[in-house]
Amino acid sequence: MILTSKRRVLPLLVVLLGCVLASAVAQARPLLQTFLLRPAWQAGSAQGSDRTAAGGCVIGDDGTLQCGRRLLSAVVLMPPQGRFVAISVGAHHACAIRSNGSVICWGQNDSAQLDAPRGLKAVAIWAGERRSCALSDSGGKYCWGDAEEQGLSGFSWALGSRMEESTRGAAIAAGDGHACALDADARPQCWGDERLGQTLAPARPMRALDVRGDQGCGILFDGAVRCWGNGPAAQGMPEVGTFRSIDVGQFNACGVRADGSGACWGWNVNGQGNVPVGLYRRIATGLNHSCGLHDDGSVACWGYGGDGQTLAPAGVFRDIDVGERHSCALRADGSLVCWGLGTEGQTAAPVSASGYRKLAVGAFHACALRGDGGIDCWGRNDHGQATAPAGRFVSVAAGFSHTCAVREDRKTVCWGDDSFGQLAGRVESRGAVRPKTDTTPPVIDAVITGTLGDNGWYVSDVHLQWVVTDPESPVQIVGGCQDVVLAQDTWQDGAEYSCYAISEGSIGPAYPSIRIVTLKRDATPPQITMSDSTAPRPSGWYLSDVDILFSCFDGASGVQVGCHASHRVTTEGTTTLTHQAKDLAGNVASMTYDVKLDKTPPVISAVLPTGTLVLNTPFDTQLTGSDAVSGMHWARAECSPIALALNSREAFCRVFDIAGNFAQKTSTYTTVYAFEGFLAPFERSDVLYDVEVDRNLPFTWWVRDALGVSLPGKSLGWIEQGQITCPDLPVVRIDWRGAFQRIGQRVLPDGSHRLDTSMSQSAAGKCYMYTLVLLDQTKHTRYLRIRPRTMLTGGPLRPTPGASPAPQVSGAGQAIEVTEAPRGRKGSRGHGSRLSR
Repeated sequence: MILTSKRRVLPLLVVLLGCVLASAVAQARPLLQTFLLRPAWQAGSAQGSDRTAAGGCVIGDDGTLQCGRRLLSAVVLMPPQGRFVAISVGAHHACAIRSNGSVICWGQNDSAQLDAPRGLKAVAIWAGERRSCALSDSGGKYCWGDAEEQGLSGFSWALGSRMEESTRGAAIAAGDGHACALDADARPQCWGDERLGQTLAPARPMRALDVRGDQGCGILFDGAVRCWGNGPAAQGMPEVGTFRSIDVGQFNACGVRADGSGACWGWNVNGQGNVPVGLYRRIATGLNHSCGLHDDGSVACWGYGGDGQTLAPAGVFRDIDVGERHSCALRADGSLVCWGLGTEGQTAAPVSASGYRKLAVGAFHACALRGDGGIDCWGRNDHGQATAPAGRFVSVAAGFSHTCAVREDRKTVCWGDDSFGQLAGRVESRGAVRPKTDTTPPVIDAVITGTLGDNGWYVSDVHLQWVVTDPESPVQIVGGCQDVVLAQDTWQDGAEYSCYAISEGSIGPAYPSIRIVTLKRDATPPQITMSDSTAPRPSGWYLSDVDILFSCFDGASGVQVGCHASHRVTTEGTTTLTHQAKDLAGNVASMTYDVKLDKTPPVISAVLPTGTLVLNTPFDTQLTGSDAVSGMHWARAECSPIALALNSREAFCRVFDIAGNFAQKTSTYTTVYAFEGFLAPFERSDVLYDVEVDRNLPFTWWVRDALGVSLPGKSLGWIEQGQITCPDLPVVRIDWRGAFQRIGQRVLPDGSHRLDTSMSQSAAGKCYMYTLVLLDQTKHTRYLRIRPRTMLTGGPLRPTPGASPAPQVSGAGQAIEVTEAPRGRKGSRGHGSRLSR
């Protein structure tokens, strides 16, 4: 359970108001010191009132205001001129008290949160989301702005309850056998069982504290957490961070960081320390489980839930607390709800007509502060811990078997078990008066070592050491002041470190000093990148003019000079480009890039065939080439195959340079067979062969390639036959009486081709032209005249009367099959139509 003290002590406030408003300050000092504390409830904001950069604003030693760059709203960056004694920064506005007590506000004014009452003389100030409040020098309470705004710990803005909750002495907490509270100077005072160090709290001003079991923890003014006593939470400090709320369990502790995230440390055997991801207003932890109040008012619980203590109800809540095996929450409407183990009535929450505004859950009992200031308690009451006294109270805390509360008059009242004197607390008498022996604040010096570059940036690791001195009294460190080694680059606004110290000889923290140092480190040169207008070839060469663009980036200090540059490269060969960039810290980066440009194709020389070549004729292209820029890439040079296929062909040779340019030379030629002519009896093409009907006509020929190899394939051509006018050619009579062979083409054993045919009686007295058409489109012709069959005693053969001197084809030629007849189709004797090869 946690009860938060809303108190900050400002040196100049006490000094200046002591001179101007001595009487008022004397009467209102408890309220004044409390109300100037930075509130710890705002999620994600830095709202509050102190001179330690609340929300990014600081009151200097001369009373002037300075605001940093980390405020949530840019409009708050420009503070008014003058001298001030107190300041509070809200979400999007800020308010301050001038040295004469008047109030001024600036920033966003969408809800009239800047319209402070005229003539108000204030001793305390507070700025929220869209609302502002002040405590006047006469004790009056004034608020202006959004009347619906939620207040501290989620309470609705009832001004009386707000002021009561934020007054000094309201921060109180109870453990198993001891209790602690913050005194008038915000220092923790503890009483009761001290056997395990439960009462040995650090003598440092705190803005919040909580105790349970045999341990306690508090939040210092700089947001750091300090724990004491005996227990896992006291032995294991939380990770470094700034916290705004704290809650101590039996064996662990949990808190909400300044950014709203949760963290737990200590015992975690049941997962009570595994905080779910989210933003929280408050986290409460008990024995084996924990519960958190989200920013949206919903509640989540985790850890051991065997008694139902983690089954959080739905709804919107404004406070949460847990016992050992049960949990309770305060709804937004002021009603209570409890769940978990209820064997002793600890989950039977009461109902009040005035509602409730504060909740405190002990081990097996609980108490709540009513809206009218009274206290209701329920649950275990074996020591009277659930029997609350009458009266009006501003705060309540429940321990294991005792309960403590703070009355409206700032008196501490405790009831229940007093085995260790835990009921004897009197906070108002503890440490309230100390002799004033020191009239000057401590002197804080920052010793910085490192290599300093340009514009205040360090270009190496930076070592920060604080030296705090005071010649009049010992010095107590309030916050920060740790030695720091900055080994990582920072953003442009740098990293802030602070040291906050007070003189122990002064009255309370009346003479504090604060020193804020901003370190900027950038030890990394800028990053330079290169881009081009066209991509190079895989060889790395460009084939056309190219634009090269250099760009740069620096993620720390930013680029000072030389960020962008463009170069157009048009000259062939290798051009070396060098680009430099410098960041604001003085680091220099350099980049060199070689642009290789070759726009000219290589020179080619080759001998290519023209005219006619015989199939498979060996041919040397004599390919050569040269390139004066990138050089030749002979591995890619190529020439097409030559004379390996028939008919008209295109020959080419192609060479490449290394860049990827190429040159090509081409030619056309025709490939043919090496035809050796017909063999006997038809070896001549310039005569007219006279043959007898029904006689075998054997056509035999050779087809070879350029290497003399015969080509025995059957499908090399076909013979076309057609009747013609008998030509005027020498006549060669053939008396061929060989046996008739089957019609068709065949390949003889010696590799020659043979076609046997004959002519019928109907062809007698006529002339025919036989043409062999090869696949290379060459034609070879023989002329035949058909004579009737004659007796052996017949007269001599005479030329045909009226023969023409040149062969004339009569009608379309008829083809005699050269290949074997297709299946199902017989070859014809005599006049047959041409068959496909």
